[in-house]
Amino acid sequence: MYRRQFCKLGAAVAGTLAISKAVMAGGLFKKTSGNKWAVVFGSECGSTKEYANAINEGLGGIAEVIDIEKSTPDVNDYDFFVIGGWRNGSSVKPNNITAFISSNKDMLKDKIKGLFLVVGNNGSTTLSDDITSFLKQNLITPAGVNDDIGKVFFGRSEPACNGFPMAYDNVDPEEGRMFGQKILADYTSTRYSASGARTGLDLSCSSRMLGRNTIIKYSLPQAGNVLLTVCSVNGQRLATLVSKHQNAGLYKVTWDGGNLAPGYYLYRLQVDGKIETKTAQIMK
Repeated sequence: MYRRQFCKLGAAVAGTLAISKAVMAGGLFKKTSGNKWAVVFGSECGSTKEYANAINEGLGGIAEVIDIEKSTPDVNDYDFFVIGGWRNGSSVKPNNITAFISSNKDMLKDKIKGLFLVVGNNGSTTLSDDITSFLKQNLITPAGVNDDIGKVFFGRSEPACNGFPMAYDNVDPEEGRMFGQKILADYTSTRYSASGARTGLDLSCSSRMLGRNTIIKYSLPQAGNVLLTVCSVNGQRLATLVSKHQNAGLYKVTWDGGNLAPGYYLYRLQVDGKIETKTAQIMK
């Protein structure tokens, strides 16, 4: 049995994505030549590179994966960036990563959609306050972005490569793919949803746990034709919860998402041209 967690703020995509060049079903996402993504990384023994490639898989393969020690990207050539390195003592490596962020901070601020850090942590996979503080202090704050776009991954140690006496391998590509999905979901939900202040729509989920009685709530400031759906970020409509005319007021609908695989999803309220989109995560 899977424990499924739903409605985690800032998440949204279902399964491994294959983003096409056409408009996706439901009109949720359109990949155009104007949306150029880059995953920029540096790697010592390969684990950061694996995560960079996994993140791109979660993005649907739409990004260029760039090893900064081989090539430094021109910020003007890309619309969005995901950037990561690894922790070595009290600094982020390689130095090219932090130098790239600091020298392009003003231009990168609105383009960075994700920052990630790979840590050895002496083979432990416990996320401590020290690690999260390190991520914030050394990557998030220097980049001038929000905390919720940062992610810590656990890596590998190969004595023959890094000279560290302890060998371990905690690389989890699925974690990388999920982070890529989250990034794309956040971007999609922001791009295709106006704020509640503008729409007057109030869309929310009643519980963090997805079971057979998950309640999605919404309010209508005035009467209108209502369409409430659940979709994957690649546009596949998974469920239509409401499709009818409703008067102004508060509403709730019960949804069973227990048959969905772990991953990120969108739930979307459309009322006479006004759209509010929120994100949802189902976890094991």
